[in-house]
Amino acid sequence: MGQYVARSAEKIEDLRAVAEQFGKVSKNLLKAKKATAPIWLVVTSQEKLDEVVAAIDDKRVELAKLQDRFKHRIDMSPADIREVATRRVLNKKQKAEGILQELFKKSQGQLNAACRLERTTRKSEVTEADFVQFYPYLPHFIELSIEIMSGIRLQPGAPKHFGGSNRTIIKQAYEMLVSERTALAKQSIGTLVTLDKIFELVEGNLSTEKRNDIDQITQLFKDDPEDKGLSSRVAKVVCLLEFVRDLPRTEANIAACLIDKVGQPTPLAEVEKSLKRLEDAKFIRNTEEGWKLQTSQEKNWETERRSYSPRPRDRNEIVRDALREIFSNVRLKTYRFRELRNFRVGVKVDDNLLDEGQVPLAICTAADEQEFASKVLEIRNESRQDEHSNDIYWVFSLTEDVDRLVAELYKSRQMVAKYDQMRVQNRATNEELSCLQTEKNLVFRIQSRLVSSRYKHGRKRQT
Repeated sequence: MGQYVARSAEKIEDLRAVAEQFGKVSKNLLKAKKATAPIWLVVTSQEKLDEVVAAIDDKRVELAKLQDRFKHRIDMSPADIREVATRRVLNKKQKAEGILQELFKKSQGQLNAACRLERTTRKSEVTEADFVQFYPYLPHFIELSIEIMSGIRLQPGAPKHFGGSNRTIIKQAYEMLVSERTALAKQSIGTLVTLDKIFELVEGNLSTEKRNDIDQITQLFKDDPEDKGLSSRVAKVVCLLEFVRDLPRTEANIAACLIDKVGQPTPLAEVEKSLKRLEDAKFIRNTEEGWKLQTSQEKNWETERRSYSPRPRDRNEIVRDALREIFSNVRLKTYRFRELRNFRVGVKVDDNLLDEGQVPLAICTAADEQEFASKVLEIRNESRQDEHSNDIYWVFSLTEDVDRLVAELYKSRQMVAKYDQMRVQNRATNEELSCLQTEKNLVFRIQSRLVSSRYKHGRKRQT
């Protein structure tokens, strides 16, 4: 029924009319004693019809009329679907069960540690019974597959007749074993289904934009001896996890979806390097929900963002703002002398007064280590002068990490300032507004990291 209805409101009405006419004729035949019982009309669907209709168009009135013609409704839960899939395709012979049980006992701890999902309520722990029942899938991969299929169906331009439930999972499990692109039936015992293998089976149902991105990533890194194809696998996992709710796309979760052998440790370090490569190549970006493939609009946004570069004056202002926030802390604003009296600390950064006080603290910044040495010598001579006999000096150099954060914060602030103005003038598109909100969140995160960063070098001289 779900495939028949698809995107057509007329077909919803046609099905309702057919059911209604069967009911009327059946009732009249029964009254005329030409039939011994009413006719039973049974229809099936691969998924809940209200989900199909809700995903396509707002036709709830027509749907309610149709559902009213059917007295009994039976829905399969995800647990039922798991049971059907394992019995239909993944059922094991008794001899194989013993082999899998022994394999699980040898690697139970390492398997659960490597495949553990973080920051989610989803159960990812694997028991012996579940391992044997769902192998070569991990048990929680069945639910992930169901949500991925449903998510793909919801995307714009998705195929009309595309299910997301039991028949689709049964088909996927079968193809996982026999398809030339995966062929797990030919693999050695202990080989596991990974999300990038699932990608191979559902790729044809993804948007052209996502498929093109994956193809470009594959071509870009195919000859990289350090990458060894991992960036392509990571990108495929990121792509599919975008369709899954309640599972942040963190480095650890991505790595947990790439365990392709029982007993294999989590490839977390390798995944982090691949994500860095993909980010530098502008294929992905980090958001509140984790890593995601960039859309065309997001790529344009990132290109514009990278065009901004802070001048020395801009960098100095950002550093001063960070120091001002650091020294706004109550514990740093006052100095307690021998538990007798509090003194207010006055802060000055590179001759710019931030706050007046009784204890003068002069903070001097150096752009790098080379400048740091000469800066220390200069301040040491200055501190020995009589007019600075009661001053405290602190000289520090910016680390590469702090310098990078300063540059990133400047870029984000420029983008926020520009598109906030466009938002006020109602000239920003929905995609730009979405990118603007993400950028505002990024500004907050960078500021927090900048304030909490520790400087590589620091020396003080008190005379």
